[in-house]
Amino acid sequence: MSEQHCARIALVGRPNVGKSTLLNACVGAGLAAVSQKAQTTRQQVIGVWTEGTTQLVFVDTPGQAPGEQQTLNRLLDRNAVAALSEVDIVLWVREAGVERPADRTVAERIQQRQPGCLAIALNKVDRVRDKAKLMPELHRLQQDYKPALLYPLSGRRPQDAARLCAELVKLAPAGDWHYPEDTLTPQRGEFLAAEKIREQLFARLHQELPYRLAVTIDSMDEEPAALVVHATVWLDRASHKPIVLGRGGGNLKQVREAAEAGLTALWQRPVRCHLWLKLREGWAEDQAVIRTLGASD
Repeated sequence: MSEQHCARIALVGRPNVGKSTLLNACVGAGLAAVSQKAQTTRQQVIGVWTEGTTQLVFVDTPGQAPGEQQTLNRLLDRNAVAALSEVDIVLWVREAGVERPADRTVAERIQQRQPGCLAIALNKVDRVRDKAKLMPELHRLQQDYKPALLYPLSGRRPQDAARLCAELVKLAPAGDWHYPEDTLTPQRGEFLAAEKIREQLFARLHQELPYRLAVTIDSMDEEPAALVVHATVWLDRASHKPIVLGRGGGNLKQVREAAEAGLTALWQRPVRCHLWLKLREGWAEDQAVIRTLGASD
């Protein structure tokens, strides 16, 4: 039997650079919640890619947003930084043609931690009309950070993600696989269900409201016709309830139906969701409650 190779890879970067989209594309499934809103990811999401003798274990981390004052945001930032020292490869995801203060903060943290192997994915190149403008940026990144891999791509294109995985295979150290060959994720179904429901809340609610919500799974019951998920959406303020519900419960119905469709596609079996709203004022400022609600690692 050929020698196995395995790499644990942390996807890091500022919020909204496309880390979750890239993870989903690499493993070919919608594991991580994806939204145009920043800091959709709250907990580490793990996706497993296995081909030939190599296994890549991707860890999607919360976007690093220094300076946030809310307790929840500080915990997310701390979790993202901790991931830098727990992996074989740090995959820094950047947005092509865009440089923000948070990018420089991420760069400083990477340099402070000095990961054994740094790779850079320059994402969203499909949004750059003049591709010639990418060359100076690629040259600067190579000169400044000397990554083992520098790869321009669009995380929305499956073929780009496949080529990225092929390049990451070359960096994977020899070692036993962490999971069986057919593993897509080691995370429990309850976690994935909560992520899918939260993703739909982010998609349908505006401004700061999605950040004041948490989702917990009360039960998952096997029934002959479907897997039935019972979930609670936790509100931070009583005034948010009518907004989440929508007129005649229309908002929550759309969230439920979209979550059912996403989970059915992920698990390849019918899924029904039942959602309830509950109030727990100030939960996003209480570290103990945050952990109880599963809103942070």
